[in-house]
Amino acid sequence: MATRHKHQKKKVGLGGIMQFLKAVVGPLVFIEQLTSKDTATINSQTTWLAKFQVLSNVVTGRIFGINFFGNVTKFPQTMNPAGMLNKWTYLGAGMIAYSELGRRLLPGILPKTGLVGSYGKRILPAALAGGFFDAPDYSVAGTGNTFSQPQYGGQNGQDVQVSALP
Repeated sequence: MATRHKHQKKKVGLGGIMQFLKAVVGPLVFIEQLTSKDTATINSQTTWLAKFQVLSNVVTGRIFGINFFGNVTKFPQTMNPAGMLNKWTYLGAGMIAYSELGRRLLPGILPKTGLVGSYGKRILPAALAGGFFDAPDYSVAGTGNTFSQPQYGGQNGQDVQVSALP
């Protein structure tokens, strides 16, 4: 005769929450870094549908140069190697360094080194990718002044700068 097993209810404890966070932290960091300079445009929309359309245009426009929704703001494709060093990159690298420090030099002293390291390994590549496709920051170092992107207009195949930085 076969024995019957009682089905136990799954407990949603700290471990389940940590697994969920581990799964979503990378995509969230990527989206946050990619859209950080466009949040004012996203939040200026009146409906949730329009916000979703602008967010979709930000992601697909910045990465592929394709804007699926023509009735809202469009965004060009951007590649910004300087954007790869951002607050999330430093956080991910710091978390990995904390993990390695606790594992190699101070074993048993620093708490949760494995968990912190696993989060850092998900944050770092997402931050690098999000920063690479992020819109460039046109600011002059040390002055606190931010300027718009210079516009170029050409005559006879020559580029002439129309607006210059003051």
